[in-house]
Amino acid sequence: MYGSESVPKEAAQNWNLIDKSSYLIGDFVWTALDYLGEAGLAHTLELAPGEHSPQFMGWPWYNAWCGDIDFCGDKKPQSYYRDILWKRRDISLAVQPPVAKGKREDINYWGWKNEFLSWNWKGYEGETMAVHVYSRSPKVRLYLNDRLLGEKEVNPDTYTASFEVPYEPGQLKAINLKGKKETTSTELCTTGIPAMIHLTADRMKIKADKNDLSYIKVEILDKDGKLIPDCSIPLEIKSTGKGSVIAAGNGSADDMRSFRSLKPKTFRGKAIAIVQPNTEKGTITLTVSAEGLPEAAIVIETY
Repeated sequence: MYGSESVPKEAAQNWNLIDKSSYLIGDFVWTALDYLGEAGLAHTLELAPGEHSPQFMGWPWYNAWCGDIDFCGDKKPQSYYRDILWKRRDISLAVQPPVAKGKREDINYWGWKNEFLSWNWKGYEGETMAVHVYSRSPKVRLYLNDRLLGEKEVNPDTYTASFEVPYEPGQLKAINLKGKKETTSTELCTTGIPAMIHLTADRMKIKADKNDLSYIKVEILDKDGKLIPDCSIPLEIKSTGKGSVIAAGNGSADDMRSFRSLKPKTFRGKAIAIVQPNTEKGTITLTVSAEGLPEAAIVIETY
């Protein structure tokens, strides 16, 4: 037997059954990647008493948003959680901001709680954040700016230990415990303001063929080279040489800017550009700029 369409909310209970039962061989996750259509199939809303969540979301939503991986190829929080279930990672950490007063969080069937891989919460100083530590370790500790906030047992059924933490900027660090010994750790740090644009290509050399592509990840970093996970700024993309940019965008579920636009905004500090060569050998230079930041460039070779 196998699971043909499992959802993030039931990931632990499904995988626990697979671990225990030899006749269960695994599951197909709905879904690995975000996709166009079924707009807002996975959404989480803050609802007042008497309000009900729709099955889908209206305009400007266009992305199903149920993927473990977004349009830029980046892992979303539920993917880091699955890493714990699948024993691909020892510990992960995510933060959930408080729900508005008088409202409740409603997670639809394909959705995931409204949590972020971020400790950037300007304006929330002193407010209580829900910090979720995911681990297979029996116990974990949580530190904020080197102060021990607490030690908790991890729920063996959900692989989760949750803490309530008043927000203050700095370093949030979770550590696995083996007996009394601290072992593997993970952290989230408050970042500085945008200082640079960082470009990374999945391949620096591609064929001089329109059926070959290079995907360029765009990231906004602070002066220390750390990704700014709450950064949303407009970019301008240009290219010269033996090819062109055929699409650009971000991982957002409701940013309706055309994929053909060369002026996408970053979403959670990231965007992506797709470079297509023409049929000539040589190089393609991609440049990305944003107001107040140094321009960044990357050169793709075509052969």
